[in-house]
Amino acid sequence: MEIQILFIYFMASSLLFFILNYIKNNYENVIHYGIVTCIYLLVVSGIISNININYFHNSIYVIYLLELFLRIFYENMIRDVNFFRDREYLYRYAISLILIILMNVLFIDHVKSVFPSINQLKLMIWIGIFGYVIFMFKSNINIYLKKREVSKNNNKNDIVKESIIISYAKLKNQYGRMVRSRYSELFPVIYSIMVYENKNRPSIFRRLDYLLYRFDGKGRRFGIMQIYSKYYIDDYHSISIAIRRLEKIYYSMKKKGDRSILGEYYKKDSCVREVMKILRVIRDFDKK
Repeated sequence: MEIQILFIYFMASSLLFFILNYIKNNYENVIHYGIVTCIYLLVVSGIISNININYFHNSIYVIYLLELFLRIFYENMIRDVNFFRDREYLYRYAISLILIILMNVLFIDHVKSVFPSINQLKLMIWIGIFGYVIFMFKSNINIYLKKREVSKNNNKNDIVKESIIISYAKLKNQYGRMVRSRYSELFPVIYSIMVYENKNRPSIFRRLDYLLYRFDGKGRRFGIMQIYSKYYIDDYHSISIAIRRLEKIYYSMKKKGDRSILGEYYKKDSCVREVMKILRVIRDFDKK
């Protein structure tokens, strides 16, 4: 019987040695050493308890001590590395040994077998089933909410795009005869600025600006393109001034990109971002 026990000890510790080698090469966290070792010894304890070797069952930590001796021999004699100078090894084995002794004293010594009985297994299976159902229900709820959010955002984006296109078509019909430029590439940029400024300052507020000017005579932004002037200018005049400014910017720039042109025109990133959004919608609409 003693020879049988020693043989089982040796085989179990040798297998543990190779398992921990794999853990060492693939995982850096020290806790993995202790957890994997505890799981391995629990499985071995459960197997041995079923063949009624109680002494082995009650001193399962000896397997880990034998694996430690194998490790010391391997590191010092084969790899020619001083095991006791490697703090990482010492930390791993110290933590693992504490976990294993606690497991042996507090759990393994107090049960006949670490494996669950048939009744316990049935309970675990039903707990697993309920857990799986809850998990699937929660996952489906999350998927539904995400789809709803995506659909809501898509609908919102569609509404915004539709509003931009309607405004673009209306303004193009109203002011199209005034939008003339030597550079055809500027037409979408001009209308994007027009849509943006008209949205921020609709015609009713522009009329109010005119009344305030008549009252105090102070300069302010006028017209649909919101051009600053000391004197009143109407929508058509503001469009003409904006086009001249854009043409001057376009002619002077080496890199003639939409964002660069708008950046030079507004000199304000927040305005550029908003106008670029409108410009993309208009360009996509014109391609259709």
